[in-house]
Amino acid sequence: MTKWNSVFEISAGLEGLERMPNKLVESSSTIKLPIMLLVLEKIDSGKLHYWSRFKIYQRHFSSGSGILNWMNKKSISVFEALRLIAKYSDCVATNVLIDYLGGAKQINKQMADRGYKTRLHMDVLDFEEDDESMPHIGTTSAHEMMELMQDVFERTKRRDKLAVRLIFRNIDTSWFELGLGKDIPSLYHKTGSMIAVGPTKDTVFNVVGVVDGSPRVYFAYLSRGHLTETTTANEQKSELANELWSLIERL
Repeated sequence: MTKWNSVFEISAGLEGLERMPNKLVESSSTIKLPIMLLVLEKIDSGKLHYWSRFKIYQRHFSSGSGILNWMNKKSISVFEALRLIAKYSDCVATNVLIDYLGGAKQINKQMADRGYKTRLHMDVLDFEEDDESMPHIGTTSAHEMMELMQDVFERTKRRDKLAVRLIFRNIDTSWFELGLGKDIPSLYHKTGSMIAVGPTKDTVFNVVGVVDGSPRVYFAYLSRGHLTETTTANEQKSELANELWSLIERL
């Protein structure tokens, strides 16, 4: 079985077990976290409200992940957009917020102003089916993505504990339970995966999350050559879940 190339960082209070924490890697859909963070900062400063609404224009529609493509909605609230991005990695909701924030250039400037090297490479998340390879959505590092996840999670929880459960996917019902076969604490996460990325057509999978009620946060990134069998990918993700959970349990 082909081994994944992986970058891990598991941490308690952003200190702890690390492997290549500052290596820049393809972000895939975890790039949506800094977009969420910038919107939450607007809410915290009073410039925006959870129930503020944005129009959905034709330019926002995408062939990427999510459910808004199949819904006849003309507008969306900020809360709905955040929830759909976190729970379904919705590209339409993401494009609405990218538009509101002024596009990739403005988002990247705000990231740089905060000292982050994480960058968004697209103004509109859309992927043509006839593309020979997927474009690079963005770049990030394990350490930065963990900081972003922790910030987004704490801002959401501080404002409304119920919002955390509504906005973030609980990892119990997702890929993490594959191969674990036991109860685990409340883990909230954002995943990303892409097939045939860039000229090498790599498959990329990553996950960033936080253990509720503790300072433990985690990030994992995997890449390998183009996959032709989904079962192989799932087996690899199951192996990752076991390895990642064993590291989290040590903290």
